[in-house]
Amino acid sequence: MLTAAGISFLVAMAARLQASPIDIAGVMASESGLQCWAHNPGGAAGLIQFEPSTLKGLGYNTALDPHLNDFCKLSDVAQLAYVEKYFHPVAGKLPNVAAVYLQVFLPARLHVADDPNAVVCGSGVLDWAYKDNPSFDKAKRGWIIVQDLADAVQRATNALKGWNDLVAQVKALMAPPCPDSV
Repeated sequence: MLTAAGISFLVAMAARLQASPIDIAGVMASESGLQCWAHNPGGAAGLIQFEPSTLKGLGYNTALDPHLNDFCKLSDVAQLAYVEKYFHPVAGKLPNVAAVYLQVFLPARLHVADDPNAVVCGSGVLDWAYKDNPSFDKAKRGWIIVQDLADAVQRATNALKGWNDLVAQVKALMAPPCPDSV
């Protein structure tokens, strides 16, 4: 789970990216359970399960940490700085949780984020991505649609202990300041 400093960074980062901090946190919940130390057998690591090649492109020294073991030891604030660098090129283009997830999962398909029934992969569209991620396809159609990604976030956040508290903290930081009394 994110620390208070991490939540503050998340809210400020999302404002700079013109995105919802709750959407970003939801995708991180689906990818890593909001655990910095999360590491999958395929080599992805951290809050949004960065691939080593992606982190290298963001300036992380993968030559010294090829398996991302040290990356997983970074604080949430330090990892969120890489998350912000990753999302920066699409700032202002992440209007919903599906768009955030598409940018993490399969950026080449970001343009279909507004259509919940659009095919993300499978059925002749980037079939390799479907073969690596069939668990998104709960309907067993043979392809993943945009709505499947949003549903994955909903399942992850429903199951995550402390999610409602995190949302409340985010909303409190987003609330406009109270005007001075007269």
